[in-house]
Amino acid sequence: MYRFFMTAPARIALKVLGVFLTGLVLIYIVLFFWLRSAQFRGWAQAELSARSGLEVHFEELTLKLPFGVVAGAIQVSKPNGFSLRAARLALCLTPSVLWSNTFHEVTAERPVLEVNLDEMLRPSTEPSAKFGLRRLNVGDGLLVLKRGDVTVFELPNINLNAQNLNHGQQAGIHVRTDVPPLKGEAELHLSGLPRAL
Repeated sequence: MYRFFMTAPARIALKVLGVFLTGLVLIYIVLFFWLRSAQFRGWAQAELSARSGLEVHFEELTLKLPFGVVAGAIQVSKPNGFSLRAARLALCLTPSVLWSNTFHEVTAERPVLEVNLDEMLRPSTEPSAKFGLRRLNVGDGLLVLKRGDVTVFELPNINLNAQNLNHGQQAGIHVRTDVPPLKGEAELHLSGLPRAL
C-alpha cells in the first residue's frame, strides 16, 4: 500500500500557508462586521465630510472581495454647488492608493448628479485635491444642470465608461458614453492639465 510522504519543509510550508489563510479569513470576517456597524458608518461619514469639505451620507457600507468597499444609498453634496446621489457606489482600492492617491475603479449605479452652473463657473481660490481614477463606470445615470433653482438641461439614461481621470494634475481622459436622447453614443479623448481642458 502506498502512503503519502511529505518532507519536513513541505509540512512547515503547508502549516504556514494554513495559518496565513486562516488569518486572512478572520480579518475579512472582522472587517465585514466592522464596516457594517453604525459606529464605523458614523465615523466614516464624519471623517469623509471633514477631509473633503463636502457633506457625505450613506445608508450602508459593505466589503467586496478582494479590495472593494460598497456604499448603498450614498449622497455627496456641496451646498449651492452640486449634489450626487447614487443607489450604490462601489470603490475598488489597491494598496497603491495609500501613497499615490489613485483609485483603481469606481462604479456608480443609477447616480443623479445635479450641478449648479453659477457656482461651478466661479473661480476657485482653494487648491484642488490631487487624485487619480483609473476607471469610472456609470450605469443609468442622470445629469441635471441648474442655474439657481431653475433646471437648464437634463440628460437621462447615461451609461459611461471613463479611463485615466486625474484631478489636479496632468490628465489623460478617454470617455465613452451612450446618449439615448440623441439615439447615439459619444466618444471623447482629452489630454493635458484639467484647467486647460
